[in-house]
Amino acid sequence: MKHKAIFHLASLLIATLIALPAWAVPAGGPHLWLSTTMPADPATYMGADDDPWLSESYLTSDAAFDLWIQNASHQGTATDLSLLLTVHDGESGSVTVDGTTYTGFGLTLLPAEYGGGNHGIYNDPPTTGHDGVYTLADLDLDLAPLAAASVAVSFTGFSQVHFDVISANGFWNPASHDVTAGAPVPEPGTLLLLGSGLLAMGLWARRRARTAA
Repeated sequence: MKHKAIFHLASLLIATLIALPAWAVPAGGPHLWLSTTMPADPATYMGADDDPWLSESYLTSDAAFDLWIQNASHQGTATDLSLLLTVHDGESGSVTVDGTTYTGFGLTLLPAEYGGGNHGIYNDPPTTGHDGVYTLADLDLDLAPLAAASVAVSFTGFSQVHFDVISANGFWNPASHDVTAGAPVPEPGTLLLLGSGLLAMGLWARRRARTAA
């Protein structure tokens, strides 16, 4: 009887030791990082800003670009990734992700399989609401630890599109690692060239006026 008890205890210890590696692997968390380049370019990052659609996000003025997703976790594969495509309520247009075009943006609550509740574009979902509506784009993609992948995205009609990412097993992007794409704007270099051209035209006009006098 004593030997039988010892055998059962040993079996329990072995089973516990076998299960330990599984317990040590964290289930999900804020480890999915979005950016417009790989590695992420600090020059495209906006820090704290009064505009919540821009604050603490990687920005691009392009209407078509490659969106990068990285699993920054050292342990745990993020499975069945989906993008959350958020647009301003009242606008119309389309967003194309990896060849699939989305035109319906009526969601304000996360589906039950992703925790339910409101989806806040600058907080870990699910949390507070915002002035946008969104849809889910299933990527049919898994990301192993420290792996990265890019997805071709484009949009038309919308003034801005905000991108977040979640996985079926509890991974998501933190508030500081999301992406907002907006309408193209002049780059600083373009503005400098434009200013130089206007200055040159002004000097030429002034010189011509003096010559005529």
